Amino acid sequence: MATVSDSRLFQGSFFRFRYLTNWQHEIIEDVACFFRADSGGVLQIAASRLAAGSLDLKAQIRAYLQRNQIDGHQAELFEYQTTRGIPAIACEYWHQDRFWLVQFLGSQDRLLIVLYNGDEVPESDLAREISTMLASIEFI
Repeated sequence: MATVSDSRLFQGSFFRFRYLTNWQHEIIEDVACFFRADSGGVLQIAASRLAAGSLDLKAQIRAYLQRNQIDGHQAELFEYQTTRGIPAIACEYWHQDRFWLVQFLGSQDRLLIVLYNGDEVPESDLAREISTMLASIEFI
């Protein structure tokens, strides 16, 4: 299994993170997309700036879920802080026969939206790789 030492640095407008060398990277419509060719899933990261002091992660993720017609029973929210101290909120759900992991990370006026969607729930090795990459996210 790949480790963080087997990784490349990706830098966005106000964040950076390490993606594993067995993953491929593309920018599609200004969204960074990462995928492992054999997994049937994709990890997407979008960055946004908001008016200073207006960030409410719970409101942001609820609005996202509502826009995508996901009700609260399908997606229980989990609030936490990353290992790098960034406030975050996440949920997992099934929608249109796809598994979704949605994470909103933010601080002050910076919002990072991280989506993983795949044909199935990631097996343990893939889940560890996704977790390893997400744990490396830092704001700069």
